Amino acid sequence: MLRLWRDRLLVSLAPDAVSWLRLTGMFRPRVIAKRTVAITRENAQEPWSGAVDVLQQEAEQWRRDRLAVTVVLSNHFVRYVVVPPLDRPGSRDEAIALARFHFAKIHGERAAGWHVRLATPAAAHTTPASAIDGALLEALKTCFQQGKPRLVSVQPYTMSAFNFWRRRIENEGAWLLLVEPGTACLALLAGSEWVAIQNIRSGYARSETWPALLDREKHRAMVPQVPKTVFTRSALPVSSALGARKDWHFVVLDAPELAGLGSDELEPYAMAAHAA
Repeated sequence: MLRLWRDRLLVSLAPDAVSWLRLTGMFRPRVIAKRTVAITRENAQEPWSGAVDVLQQEAEQWRRDRLAVTVVLSNHFVRYVVVPPLDRPGSRDEAIALARFHFAKIHGERAAGWHVRLATPAAAHTTPASAIDGALLEALKTCFQQGKPRLVSVQPYTMSAFNFWRRRIENEGAWLLLVEPGTACLALLAGSEWVAIQNIRSGYARSETWPALLDREKHRAMVPQVPKTVFTRSALPVSSALGARKDWHFVVLDAPELAGLGSDELEPYAMAAHAA
């Protein structure tokens, strides 16, 4: 019988490593191949250059395989902004233009070369937007221009993680704190409104520092009631003392589990697995 569906290839790109999982099966996907490649960033022209070079080399082995490829990008390579609602009903292009305006207001002229994506706007609600270097997107497309694999999705880590865990968020909303080596991304959803989403470049790898970060950011949140629940995801151990705090309710998110991936193998593939 001819198999019509494609296996899925989930790839994560970070400054220090490229990891990928190959999944087969439509209804009960399981991992049939995996690999993590460390990156040497010497003389890299762009922060993402080393990761793309590794992906280009890895892609040679998939030229003859029917694969639907999803790439999850480390927050090192992504910028975020919360876009206010349009003051009147508008088109998708108008919403993207508004997002571009807000990126330019924050980052200046360099934002002109960025590829901007906007989550599906809800009527009269704020919407998260992301931006990556346009050259990065073109480089990713180039990796899969030849052969049978198809690049079907490029996702910022924060948005793939939010989509994966969103069912656990209660009506009052929550914070989402994603910690990577050298950076952290903090997002706030209050009720149905996105309030903030930002990358913080350093200083918050240790979980003992998280309450101070949240104490600072809650005073910037212009909402009547700031959620106390904080969903956190970090490759580093999390202090048990966080569970005893009364001012914040920390929920530590484990790495996503997939059939065919052992419990001792989850962490290197956690970013990619959020797109499963």
